[in-house]
Amino acid sequence: MKAAPTPGDRLCWKLEAGAKRLAALLAGGAALALVAATVLLAFSSLGRYAADTALALTDEMVGFLLVAIAFLGVSESYLRGKQVRLLFIRNLLPARLRAAFALLGDALALLVLTIVLRETYAFAAFSLEIGAQSPVADLAEGPWMLVIPLSVGALMLAIALKLAMGLRSLVLGKPLAAEGIDDPAGQEDR
Repeated sequence: MKAAPTPGDRLCWKLEAGAKRLAALLAGGAALALVAATVLLAFSSLGRYAADTALALTDEMVGFLLVAIAFLGVSESYLRGKQVRLLFIRNLLPARLRAAFALLGDALALLVLTIVLRETYAFAAFSLEIGAQSPVADLAEGPWMLVIPLSVGALMLAIALKLAMGLRSLVLGKPLAAEGIDDPAGQEDR
């Protein structure tokens, strides 16, 4: 018979659910950016071939949308354990050691992402402060530059949550998940 979930278990599950909702919201933004880029490119191509004119903002706007597509989905892929990994090294390790190295990797990732967050936010804030505009279509660049620190911040929250849950499992002697939060290890009683 399984032990009843503790208040700590319930808190972890609520935090996990919140992280998944935030990641899904950001991934939805990435999906909308993909649709917008596709529509923009289609209209621009039609205009170029039908009326021999192209939208001046197409290249710049699609560039901004591609950044949004790339960064907004990163926290959801992390939570699902679908991020790029060095599996050939990971698979050489025993399961318990594999999970411990995943925790170490998460801690190191948080350190690196802290620097990335600080620098990308500073650059976005500076762009907003000076009112930076794109060179051809005069699109405001500052709001688009905030996509990167927003996405990095969401990823950091997801990594911190996984790290905290992993450390808690380690302390309590529960099985550690070596994958994303969606790893089914030890989650059957939900």
